[in-house]
Amino acid sequence: MSGFEGLERDIRDWDGKSAEAIGMVYDAWAESPGFVEALVAMLPDADLQAGATWLLKRHVERGAELGVDVTRSIYGAVSDLESWAAKLHVLQLVPLVPVPEERLDDLADFVRRNLDSQKTFVRAWAYGALHALAEADPKFEDEARRRFEKARRSESASVRARLRRLGVEGF
Repeated sequence: MSGFEGLERDIRDWDGKSAEAIGMVYDAWAESPGFVEALVAMLPDADLQAGATWLLKRHVERGAELGVDVTRSIYGAVSDLESWAAKLHVLQLVPLVPVPEERLDDLADFVRRNLDSQKTFVRAWAYGALHALAEADPKFEDEARRRFEKARRSESASVRARLRRLGVEGF
């Protein structure tokens, strides 16, 4: 990660809350060659996960396309994520960044674990990620339908609203 010690410091200094502050970090570093790879290298560090994943998500939302190797690395790191915010950010990436076939099952396990999260936003976006997986691979369709039906009966209003925004039938 040579050359990105300043980025790491900026992420460590971020309070974990201010979108404006982390947005300034993005603006300062996003055009640096190796930016995405440096962020991916930070994913195993619990203290950097929330900031690194926020920056990755922002980069994709701004139109960056991630290469297959980077995508494999991001989705391959999901079992290392400890921060609920990092989990949320990766779940938000799933509809935006195609999942390499060899990462589908690992990502599906990650999504399933987060369907039981205590954090409502994480659960809502886990359902969104499951929807994206079912659209990408038919082997997830039946499970998605079952889980969506259960969610319709038992989930919070905000989770059901997320499912409505996804266009899931019955919401």
